[in-house]
Amino acid sequence: MTQRASNLAGGICGLAAVALLVGSFPFTGATPEPGASADKVAEYLDRSSALTWTGIDLELFGIALLIVFAGRMWAILREAEGAGGWIATTGFGAALAGLTVLLIGDATVMGAAFKAGRDGLDPAVVGAMYTVQWHADLVYGAVNAVFFATAALLVLRHGALPRWLGWLALVVAAGLVATVPFGPGATMEPPHLLGFLWIVAAGIVMIARRDALPTRS
Repeated sequence: MTQRASNLAGGICGLAAVALLVGSFPFTGATPEPGASADKVAEYLDRSSALTWTGIDLELFGIALLIVFAGRMWAILREAEGAGGWIATTGFGAALAGLTVLLIGDATVMGAAFKAGRDGLDPAVVGAMYTVQWHADLVYGAVNAVFFATAALLVLRHGALPRWLGWLALVVAAGLVATVPFGPGATMEPPHLLGFLWIVAAGIVMIARRDALPTRS
C-alpha cells in the first residue's frame, strides 16, 4: 500500500472512530457514576435495551477503527524517529493497552445490560459493574497519556506532523494525567474530548497529506 493510501486509510478511520464514539453517547446515555444510588441505577436500566445495545455496538466499532488509526500513526512517528527508535513503539503499545482497557470496560457494561435484562439483576450489583467501567475509563486516560506524550515528543522534535499537533498532544497528555488523582467522574471528560479533537485534527492532516513521510533529523 502506498503512503498516500495508508494516510487516507488511517485518517478516515480516525475520523470515523471519533464519529462513532461520540455518536454512541445519545444511545447509551450517561452511565451511573460511582456511588450512584440503587434508584439511579434502576432508572438507568429502564432505558430501552435496543438503545443501549446500539450505543455499545457503535462504541465497539469505533474502538476497532481507532486501532487502525493508531497503527498508521505509529508508522508516521516511527519513520520520523528513525531506525532503532523505541519511543514511537512505546506510544503504540500504550494506545493498544488503553484501548484494551476500554474493551474490558465495555465488556463489563455488556454483561451488566444482558444480566439485568434477562435475570433482573439487583441494581446494586449492576451499579458495581458500571463502577468498573468508570475506573476502566480512568485507567484508559492514564495509559493514553503515554501515547499523547510520545506523539508530542516526536512531533516537536522530529516534525512527524505539524508542530501545533505536537503542542496539542502535550496539553492532552497533561490533562489526562491531571485528572487521575480526582478518580473516576465528570472531571475525566474534558481531556478525553480534547483527545478526540486531536485525533480528528491528525486524521484531517493525514487525509490532506501528499508529501513523503519525514525522515529522522
